[in-house]
Amino acid sequence: MKKRYILLALCTLWMLFAGPQSTLFAQPACVVNACCCGDIEEVGVPNGNFEDAPIVPSGGIDVYYAGQSYSTWSVLSGSVDVLGPNSPPYNTGNPNGSSQSLDLNGFTAGSISTTLSGLMPGSIYTIVLWYAKNPGAPSANCNIQVAGGAWLNQTWTSTNNGNDDWLERCFTFTAQGTTAELRLIGSSPVPAAGMMLDDITMWKCPQDMAPPTFGNAPQSPLIVECSDPFPDPEDLSPTDDCSAQLNVAVTDQVTPQPCQYNVTRRWTVTDECGNTATTSQLIQVVDTEAPVFTVPPSDYTAACGDPIIPAFFQFIN
Repeated sequence: MKKRYILLALCTLWMLFAGPQSTLFAQPACVVNACCCGDIEEVGVPNGNFEDAPIVPSGGIDVYYAGQSYSTWSVLSGSVDVLGPNSPPYNTGNPNGSSQSLDLNGFTAGSISTTLSGLMPGSIYTIVLWYAKNPGAPSANCNIQVAGGAWLNQTWTSTNNGNDDWLERCFTFTAQGTTAELRLIGSSPVPAAGMMLDDITMWKCPQDMAPPTFGNAPQSPLIVECSDPFPDPEDLSPTDDCSAQLNVAVTDQVTPQPCQYNVTRRWTVTDECGNTATTSQLIQVVDTEAPVFTVPPSDYTAACGDPIIPAFFQFIN
């Protein structure tokens, strides 16, 4: 009975570390959580781990040619190999397990593509993949493109053998639409041995593209008597979908005019992602009140012999 429990425990450990669960990854170190709206989330690449059917027999190879498709991937040129699990000397060094992988050089250098959908324009995406070279080539190259190279276009070289060590690489782009083509183009000095890829994932860093909004509108024009205190800025209660902290700046610009003057008051609200919203108010400072005498005039009566002229000017004053 004790041996049976030990066997069950060993089987459970094997399922955890060697089974399909090995393709579930924690957030890679290269994916920096610098989102100004929300947190990093994995959004995936269709069949990025190359585990979809048809499943290649252990140690076997399936070749796909230009015009053919393997699951969500289309072969655009040349040919590519889908390598079965436990395929020495190709993928036994994969730290994520000796699972199915892809060689971009089948009998010739090949290229593949898939569609990335559900993208959020303005958000930052990071594609993470593991790579090595087929030991049959001294080196291998891969060019990765998103949206025909408009959003991402980078090439790198592999000199690490798949049976020894696989390396991780990250590529970042900003989405400018909701869908885009992901293309991988291989090349190497040896026609039938090239760059091998596995476990391609994609992570989204949400960005806020919408400006804040004002909950209240200022009264405009606001007419103020020049003798009244100048009004303080109103509380316009700005809000934002993503940012809890908003920076509010208020400026006044004075335009003098005869008998009155105008003040243009402007509110500028900026969220944590740098989006701004503005609104303004016209304040008209006017004088509609007539002057008043602080000392009202009084009558004065003088005798004929009094000095009239000095008394007259004193009366005027």
